[in-house]
Amino acid sequence: MVKRYVREYSALHELACLIESALSLQIFWIMASHFTVVFSILSKILGFYGYSDPAYNLENSAFTAFQGPSFFVIIFFASKVNSADEKLRRGAKSVAFQLSLKREHKECSELLDRFIQSKERIVLTAWGVFHFTRSFLFTSAGVLISYNLLILQLNAQNEKHAEF
Repeated sequence: MVKRYVREYSALHELACLIESALSLQIFWIMASHFTVVFSILSKILGFYGYSDPAYNLENSAFTAFQGPSFFVIIFFASKVNSADEKLRRGAKSVAFQLSLKREHKECSELLDRFIQSKERIVLTAWGVFHFTRSFLFTSAGVLISYNLLILQLNAQNEKHAEF
């Protein structure tokens, strides 16, 4: 049982690392592009840009419908990889503990525990710049809102000084 777990987890771990290294740069640029679009759309919603051209508004609506949610969906599903790995590690540690309670399985328990500790955690990244975890979802939403409100506040102060 332990040997099978070690073999299958090793294969999955290697596959996840291979996928992460192959797609990391592309994901970085996709996320940078989505962040820029979502940032500008949120700025438009908050009233920072005052364009009234119907074609521009239609284009923004289309971008909002597709790129806005996709930014958060990519983060959400990429963070699920980390969550699944953590759940699997907790399960393996629980099994290792249960095996350690019996003398005849103590060696298997130690092997499983050492194996889990030897493997690095699976966390998808975007070119190593940021890690996709559940907290990154809330952090990115907070950054989008905070910086847009800051720009909006600075714009309001500039307009106030321009009146004088």
